[in-house]
Amino acid sequence: MTESAAQILIQLNAIPVHKISIIAHGTHLIKHQNRQELKAKYSYHNRKIISTFGLISAGKNIETTL
Repeated sequence: MTESAAQILIQLNAIPVHKISIIAHGTHLIKHQNRQELKAKYSYHNRKIISTFGLISAGKNIETTL
């Protein structure tokens, strides 16, 4: 989305390119590891794990899943 936002600033708002800096957000990519080895490492044998990212909100229906 940051690249899209920069394009909007350039095209619609006539902001010069040299005045725009894109700062990446998020985290670095990590190499995937074997799920069973990770569960053993963190003592989660025979357990189901679910995850999400971003803010927790009503639209994600986490309460329905649980």
